[in-house]
Amino acid sequence: MLSSGTRGMDLNETQKKTLAVTAVAAAVGIPLIVTLVKLCSNKGIKAFDKKEQTWIKFLMGEQIDDKSFRFNSCNEFRTASNNDLEKYHDFIQAVFPNLEKSSCENPDLYLNKNLKKWQDLMQDLEIRLKIQENLRLNLIRILTFFGFEVTLGDSSKIIKLKAKTDGVAFKSGNHNGLRLTRVLICLKIFGLNREHQLIINSIKSNEKIMNSVNECSDSGLGKSYKFWLDSSKTACLFKT
Repeated sequence: MLSSGTRGMDLNETQKKTLAVTAVAAAVGIPLIVTLVKLCSNKGIKAFDKKEQTWIKFLMGEQIDDKSFRFNSCNEFRTASNNDLEKYHDFIQAVFPNLEKSSCENPDLYLNKNLKKWQDLMQDLEIRLKIQENLRLNLIRILTFFGFEVTLGDSSKIIKLKAKTDGVAFKSGNHNGLRLTRVLICLKIFGLNREHQLIINSIKSNEKIMNSVNECSDSGLGKSYKFWLDSSKTACLFKT
């Protein structure tokens, strides 16, 4: 039932549905703001096709059932062995979203396909925080694989990083250098600037790694290092 303030008004279908849901929520004691937030979240996700909806659920930490994904959840990725992370080449883009397509991964998993929809989705604070939290946890796993010594504080927050000289990401001509570039770009896209800077600073502070960078400035590790630094130019997906 509409309130006296809305009787006689010419309402569109969206307004009618919103009022109806609000009335039900009020009847059972659910705060209006919670109801509206959930309505907007569902609408934002449903704006995407089925594959991307699955991807969003994956990034929010939910279990999925899609054989085109290497891992069925972020947690499954985090518990994968180093051997599996080295062997498989079809998961980085799903776990750490990038703007452009990846030649060796699912061709539908790139943000530029529906960039405006992603920008709109990330204005939803609840969804944004869930994705950011899962990205932070994913980051811990991939960094230990790459060859970083990770020190954690409260709530699994990275408080210190040390790039180890023998890490797989710092071997010249290794594909993990490109993977690290994608991870760094992802962090900037999703507003995780602090974590991005921790990684860059830890690499710069390793004298042996920097010596290797300077010895081959136009190829190998030197070329990867330039990509890592250039990742800082990546724009954030949402307004901060």
